[in-house]
Amino acid sequence: DWEKVDKDDYLLAMERSPIKDIEIKHLLKSALTDKIDDFKLYMRGIDASYYYEGYILYKTQEIKENDFEKALIEELSKKGCKKEAVKNFTGQI
Repeated sequence: DWEKVDKDDYLLAMERSPIKDIEIKHLLKSALTDKIDDFKLYMRGIDASYYYEGYILYKTQEIKENDFEKALIEELSKKGCKKEAVKNFTGQI
């Protein structure tokens, strides 16, 4: 759950992680959630991670769930994933 991760703490931990990764591991572990089937939480996490990296042009709220699923299937298929496996995966989102 990216809403539990402070942007400045995350960026500092990422900066230091090549030398000592314990800080980033602790930061992310404390933000873990068991809400793995919550599509909105998943999408907010994508927004937060992009925001942390400085990308704020688009928000996932602007993407309909079906559009996201279709785009994901297309991208994973381009990377050589079998369409059946991709459809099975996206059906679990």
